[in-house]
Amino acid sequence: METGTVKVYFADKGWGFIGRGGTTDLFVHSSGIINGEVLAEGDEVEFKIGVDRNNRPAAVNVRKVEG
Repeated sequence: METGTVKVYFADKGWGFIGRGGTTDLFVHSSGIINGEVLAEGDEVEFKIGVDRNNRPAAVNVRKVEG
């Protein structure tokens, strides 16, 4: 699993970006979030890297990290 911090998430649009500490930010879509959680700026998350519908890297199996 990868970890990162939500940089921005547009709940009304269902997408955003996760920062990964010095590497390229990763796109996240609501369909890739586990348990229907709603992300917010600053949330710490765990995820796997998959691809979006345009075959670009995207975060999948995303879940908030408790703590």
